[in-house]
Amino acid sequence: MRVVFVHGACVRDGSWWWHRAGARLRERGIDSVAPALPSCGEDDRPAGPQGPGLPEDVAAVRAPLAQGDEPTVVVAHSYGGIVTAEAAVGVASVRHLVLVSSYLSRARRVAVGVRRR
Repeated sequence: MRVVFVHGACVRDGSWWWHRAGARLRERGIDSVAPALPSCGEDDRPAGPQGPGLPEDVAAVRAPLAQGDEPTVVVAHSYGGIVTAEAAVGVASVRHLVLVSSYLSRARRVAVGVRRR
């Protein structure tokens, strides 16, 4: 199993945002990754109205989700839930979405097979 962490908007260092949780998982032999979101200025493009947006963020998250077939849990915070809902559609390795203070539209719940609890 592996975990993919997706931070919310306005965070410039996603790996720092999740580093404590990642360290605890690593102690238990579980790999994790926190992809950089381009809209937050985490790559070489400037953030802002003329910069990258949701499509680029979705692509940045989809890339690690699509690597391999290892069962994957995605933990997303705030805006990261919107990005994750788009990125996870059709990715067979994604087993669970954990949304922390986030929103997942009804249409996306159906598309990714999520049941509301």
